[in-house]
Amino acid sequence: MTIEKVANLVVIGVAVVVVGLNAYDRLVPRQDMHQVRAQALVGKTLPLPPAVNVGSQVTAVLFISKNCQFCAQSMPFYTQVSSLRTRQSGAFRLLAVTPSGRETTAEDEQYLAEHHVAVDGISQLQFNTLGIYGTPTLALLDGSGRVFKAWTGKLPSGTEGEIIKIIRRLCPECRGA
Repeated sequence: MTIEKVANLVVIGVAVVVVGLNAYDRLVPRQDMHQVRAQALVGKTLPLPPAVNVGSQVTAVLFISKNCQFCAQSMPFYTQVSSLRTRQSGAFRLLAVTPSGRETTAEDEQYLAEHHVAVDGISQLQFNTLGIYGTPTLALLDGSGRVFKAWTGKLPSGTEGEIIKIIRRLCPECRGA
């Protein structure tokens, strides 16, 4: 075998490997690290302060930062989620948690109000102590405060629709909202 044939075989081998890796990368779905971390919240009871009490059939906790571009891009969805709130029965509540030390709670409330996101409570906490490593993060909690679903980042519209369906399924009073 000549050196030319060996070189051709090596080039062909490298090309097959590159094409194979490229196809694998495009065809096999990857989990975003933020989503992996969000799923790590499932089953945990978040140590939220009394000011952010839970006690509803379903509670959505929105971990958000005023300086987060994905939070700003997600505001129309959070406005839709906030419209499901059941003020009288408290069956579904939306709570906001912002990073401590950045803005005041009044500034956080103003930011949410500017985007028409009404919440039932707001608190400031250190996100990393709760296992939150990206914003926005949305966690759905059951009546005992245990996370049963969580998502991080700007969500595709299909996922947003699924979240609305989950809330409506678990909160009959939210169906008409």
